[in-house]
Amino acid sequence: MSNGNQVFAIEPNEEMRKIAEARLSNRSGFVSIDGSAESTKLGNGSVDFVTATQSFHWFRPSQAKVEFARILRKNGWVVLTQISNPLAPGLVARSICPLTISVRRDP
Repeated sequence: MSNGNQVFAIEPNEEMRKIAEARLSNRSGFVSIDGSAESTKLGNGSVDFVTATQSFHWFRPSQAKVEFARILRKNGWVVLTQISNPLAPGLVARSICPLTISVRRDP
């Protein structure tokens, strides 16, 4: 947001959303939305990036994939990160593989 980007914070959990709003609502470009990975409530082709950290395990991968493809602009990116958990070292590989998507749109 510091460089002028708009950030849509999609959060289905009201308590978590309110924490983000309390911390970030005074920042220009911050938009809080009651939604989920499967239903972001964003417009078609409206974002360049979809990012998520520490939350992919909550997604329904096939539905999230459709939603991400819908909201991404041409040549958009999905960036999913997970801080490694020594108790479940294979979590990231198992989680990210089903969501590989390619978004290509004609100009």
